[in-house]
Amino acid sequence: MNAQVSIEAAFAVAVVLFIAVVVLFFTSTQNSQTEEFFRGLSEQSECQKLAGIISPVSSASASSAVTFTLDNNASISGKTITVGARYCGFSGSALPFSFVSPGTFRASRNSQGVVGFAKIA
Repeated sequence: MNAQVSIEAAFAVAVVLFIAVVVLFFTSTQNSQTEEFFRGLSEQSECQKLAGIISPVSSASASSAVTFTLDNNASISGKTITVGARYCGFSGSALPFSFVSPGTFRASRNSQGVVGFAKIA
C-alpha cells in the first residue's frame, strides 16, 4: 500500500512538472513572437520616418536640412530604404547611405535637389 502511494505521488509530481514545462514553452514562444512583432513595427516606423524626411527635403528650397534620430540600423539605395527586415520606398532623390549605428543624423539638400546624410552624434 505504501509503495502504491509513493508511485502515485511520483506520477502526480511528474504530471505537474510536465504541465509546467509545456506552459513555460508556450509562454516563451509567445514572448518571442511578441518581441518580433514589436521589432517589426519599430523598423517599419523608422522606414516611414526616413521616407517622410527625404521627400520634403528633396523638394524644398536649396540648402534645406533636417536633423533626426534613428534607433535602428538602416540603409538607402536607389529608391528603397531598408531598416532591419523592413523596406519602403520614397519620392525625391537621395544619395546612397548606410546608417550603421543608431544616432542623430542630418539630411540636407544639395543644389541638384539630392538629399545627402551625415551623422552628427
